[in-house]
Amino acid sequence: MVAHMVHQQRQILKQSVSGLKQAQLEAAETNRLLEIRTIALRDYNQLLEQQQAELVEKNGKIAALNWKLVQVSRFLSTEGRRVLSETLSGVDSIADNTQKIINISQDLSSELNTVHEISIVIKEVSNQAKHLALQVSILAHHSRIRLGGISRAASDISVLSGQTFLAGQRMDSIARKIQERIQVLGKLANQEADVAQSLMRRFERTQAAIDALAELMEGKDKMLGKSGDQYFGKTDEISLLRKRLSQAKSAVLELESAIARKA
Repeated sequence: MVAHMVHQQRQILKQSVSGLKQAQLEAAETNRLLEIRTIALRDYNQLLEQQQAELVEKNGKIAALNWKLVQVSRFLSTEGRRVLSETLSGVDSIADNTQKIINISQDLSSELNTVHEISIVIKEVSNQAKHLALQVSILAHHSRIRLGGISRAASDISVLSGQTFLAGQRMDSIARKIQERIQVLGKLANQEADVAQSLMRRFERTQAAIDALAELMEGKDKMLGKSGDQYFGKTDEISLLRKRLSQAKSAVLELESAIARKA
């Protein structure tokens, strides 16, 4: 009876020891798994910290870029408008000066025609005076009488003829000088047109810079999820600059057309 009880106790003890070992094994496996998970979690946290640091760095670069773009846009919206305004004034001045040159050229052309007409009349009078003087001389020679008055008249006609001829030569000289002035004015008009074309090329380069800035601002706004109005206010400065550039180009094109018509 006692032996049977001891045997049962030993069996129970063995089962307890076996269960304890199993529990220890399970605990060890659990600890191993926990350690693996801890290492994985630590690596994951390190990766998150690294990504967070990269995001912070990128945000810093974006913020710096944003500040630069804001400064550039403000500069463009103030200084750019002032420069464009001065340039437009220069274009208007060129247009006015060119129109004045064209008007002067037209006036000189009209005066030149008048000078030519006067020169032709003077030449005709000179020829008539020469012819009249010749007739008077012939008449005085054939009359075989003293015709002092006719002789004096013939002499006066000859003098008048000479003076008229000299006047005609002077008119021709004036006409040549006027022609030279017209050519100079034409060159000035061409120079003004060249300046206008140079301004047009400057407009195109400025337009390209504004377009590039607009694209850069648009890409930055998409990156930051912000609206361009935050930086430009209620007025779209880039659109305003584009409009003024378009107006300036139209003015220069009209100027070139006017020069082509008037030259």
